[in-house]
This record gives sequence, C-alpha cells and structure tokens, in this order.
Amino acid sequence: MQMVLGRAILLVGLVGCTSPLTSVDDSGLGVDSGGSDTGVTDDIASWDPYDGLVHDTACNDVSGSPVAGATGFFVGDFDVNGSNLQGVEEWVLFANPTWTQAGGPATSCFLRWNVVGTLGEPDSCVGCTHELTATGSFDADASNCPTALEEIEGVELDLKYFIQRRSSGEATWTFESGTTLGDGVVTSDRAAYVTDSACNWF
Repeated sequence: MQMVLGRAILLVGLVGCTSPLTSVDDSGLGVDSGGSDTGVTDDIASWDPYDGLVHDTACNDVSGSPVAGATGFFVGDFDVNGSNLQGVEEWVLFANPTWTQAGGPATSCFLRWNVVGTLGEPDSCVGCTHELTATGSFDADASNCPTALEEIEGVELDLKYFIQRRSSGEATWTFESGTTLGDGVVTSDRAAYVTDSACNWF
C-alpha cells in the first residue's frame, strides 16, 4: 500500500484526533506578547510533551482490514536563549500489530531532526506572539525507526511556525497557513509542542 504519512497529514487529518496536552484554559487569559514567566506555573515550566503519548487502536485497520501502520505524533522541544533556539523535532510512531509482524518496531520508534533557528516577534500573523524560523537536520544516529522513513519528511527541514502564547505560558502553535500544528508551552528559556495523533499507513 502506498504510504499516506507525515506532517502533511496534519494539514488535513487532525479533526477528531486526540491531544495529549491538558486542554488550555483560555478563561481570563489574554495573549502574552513577551517572554516574561510571570504567571507560569511549575507544571507548565516542566511540561513533558511526550507524557501520555500512546497507540490509538483506530490506527490498526482501514475499513476493517488490518494494514501496517502506526499512530504518529510530532514533538518539538527547544531551548531558548534570547532570540536563539536549539533543540529537536521528533516524529514518534507507535506501531500497530500488523506493522510489528511485518518487521516494524515491537512497540514504538522515533525519527529525530536537530533544529537550530530563532524565536522572535511575528512578521505577518495577527494575534500571534512569536514566530519560530529554523532548519532541521536528520539525525540518523539518534533515530531508531526503520531506514528510509526520514525521506517522507526530508533529511533537511525548513521550519516556520507561528505561536500564540497565553499569560499562563501555554501556547497554540500553527503553520504559516494558519492550520493548527499543536499545543504546547513557551517560557523565557523553552519552547515546546506536541501535535494531535494521526494514523500513518505503510
């Protein structure tokens, strides 16, 4: 079966998927335009984007027929120093039984891109507080998924995300198109996100 995979799914397939991030409470919170950590709780500052990521059994079959695939999430976690940003983006895949039986991972695997760039004021997004512009290089040594999956996303990435940060430190991340990428956090020294889940077929 042809692969239907990767970040492109996020542009068309997030409706009805589940997010591992606790729902953002917008009540009484305005958009925060700066990097102040006033109002940021310890839970937000130490938030783990990998917490709660699990396989979705809806990704076991297509119309009742078992198909090799996985539940996929994209995760970004970056250290921020002034306007400079450095960290990783990972494509985390939880294998379904059919993929495992066909030689895929027993449980899960990930592909990692090392990311460097900047985090600054947005140039074109009304209502956003931050803009992330960065490049990513595939890290074959750190990644543990079957080879060639990185070609779906690309060995080299050009990233541009817009962020709407709330005074709590919680944040909504979007693509340039305005489509939601995921939920996460932004503090004075960290920016992180996780996407909703998506089924990926191999």
